[in-house]
Order: sequence, then structure tokens, then C-alpha cells
Amino acid sequence: MIRSMLLTAFALTATIAAPAFAQEPPVQASQNINISQVDLRDEANWRMVDRQVAAAAETVCHRIVQASDRYSADVDECVENAKHDAQRQMRQVLARQEADAKVRFANLGSTARHG
Repeated sequence: MIRSMLLTAFALTATIAAPAFAQEPPVQASQNINISQVDLRDEANWRMVDRQVAAAAETVCHRIVQASDRYSADVDECVENAKHDAQRQMRQVLARQEADAKVRFANLGSTARHG
């Protein structure tokens, strides 16, 4: 159960690289989005999580940019990169959910034949 919850929570991570002339490391922040109770196979649920990701990306990226005195174009790039990474993670969760559903379905068929 805990493993399942860990597999279905992901971190939206945003990073902004410091300018080439700066000696500072990149600024990074993240925000966890728990989707342990969300069935991403449902398109409405996917869109709901996608909206949560977009809102979290805006929040995290604005916080990073404000901290580093960067420009608004950097916020846009940060948001797009964070959303892209989160959607990749969402696709991985969806694939696991689909595989789990197939296993449950196969097990139901096996139980019905033997039961």
C-alpha cells in the first residue's frame, strides 16, 4: 500500500540555470502532487491533474525567478519544462495503472474459471 502511494505521487520540479557569468548553482524547487487516489485512465481526471500541474508550475517557477531576479521569459521556460517533466511522470503513472487494471482483470477471469 505504501509502495503504491509512493508510485502515484510525483514531484513537480522546476529549475532555472544561473547565467553563464554567475558562479551560483542552478536554483531548484519542487512541489509534490499526490495522485494516489486519481485514475489517470479517465480523461477528466487527467485534465484535472494537468491543471494542478500547471498551477503548481506557475507557483514554483515564480518563486524561483523571484529568488534569482530573472526575467519573465525565464518563468515561461521554467513552467513549460516543469509541465513537460510532470506530464512524463503522469504518463508513467498511467501506464502502471493500465497494467494493474489488466492484471486485476486477468485475475478476475482466472477466479471465475476456478471458482
